[in-house]
Amino acid sequence: MSRPFSYSAAIRTLGTAGEKYETLLRCLQNQTIPPEKIVVVLPEGFTPPARVTGTEEFVFSSKGMVPQRLRALDFIDSDYVLFCDDDVEPIEPFMERLSDALLHHGYDVAAGPLLSFFPPKDLICFFGSVVGEASVMLHGRKNTYVRILSTGGYSYNRSIDLAHHVIYNTESLAGTCFCASTAAMKRVRMDDELWLERNGFAAWEDRVMLSKLLVNGCRACVVSDATYIHNDGKTSVKKLRLEPVYARGFNRYVYWHRFLYTTAGSGARRAWLRFCISYYKVMFNLYFGLRILTKRSQKEERKAWNRGFNDAKAFVKTEEYRRIPSPILS
Repeated sequence: MSRPFSYSAAIRTLGTAGEKYETLLRCLQNQTIPPEKIVVVLPEGFTPPARVTGTEEFVFSSKGMVPQRLRALDFIDSDYVLFCDDDVEPIEPFMERLSDALLHHGYDVAAGPLLSFFPPKDLICFFGSVVGEASVMLHGRKNTYVRILSTGGYSYNRSIDLAHHVIYNTESLAGTCFCASTAAMKRVRMDDELWLERNGFAAWEDRVMLSKLLVNGCRACVVSDATYIHNDGKTSVKKLRLEPVYARGFNRYVYWHRFLYTTAGSGARRAWLRFCISYYKVMFNLYFGLRILTKRSQKEERKAWNRGFNDAKAFVKTEEYRRIPSPILS
């Protein structure tokens, strides 16, 4: 007889998602496997939303996507945690399908597919594929959802079998809604990755988190029929424009250096990675230029991204960066 699936839900919010947040709470309550506990994490000074189920536990953290994520773990003893942003809608039996991968197939992290996060099918995004930012996966599509590239970008498989229960290995997934082993999340010391917050916007937070788990022996997957809707509140960036662009450039380079370059086993591999990141920067600026010509981006955004990328190259040479413990835990 299989053991029961024990999980709690952790929701990070600013308390302003309104109906989207209420929908999430009702969806959790209606799952065939409901959560043992619902922990709602707000930054200090923010007002909690009205109770929906009557069982929510409101807690507070310092402001930031990473601190909010980690704070929930202080209040959860279940075997697994379903991490949710406040604007997702898991469609029942979402948790039942994720639990199969976690309990019976040896995965530590499981999520549903979110194909809307992949680039649209157009010429500009085809050029993004050439750049090494986001490219269509050319091989391994039978069992892989996303693979990380040597540029720090990713290749993706849009041909997911949504009609059947298929489990795909993945090296990245959207941090909006996923379920993970509580023990694994506590073990990998994500508080070492608070550099993500140094510029006020934790770009690449989900990729850093999953890479930290993977380099320490965890396995991650996407379950094709675990369906959820991302209603995309975009709460944290409504009043920002250049700050997130700068942070994406900065965090992109630090991620590449920390999780690809420093973990590379050989000098030849590191030389290849240096070539890839140099190629990426040149080509990405050309790609940005094309977006500017087609009015999808502005010149100020390209300047902000380059400033962030260059500042990150300087940051990884500092004593502050060298004091950050290795991502591979002993």
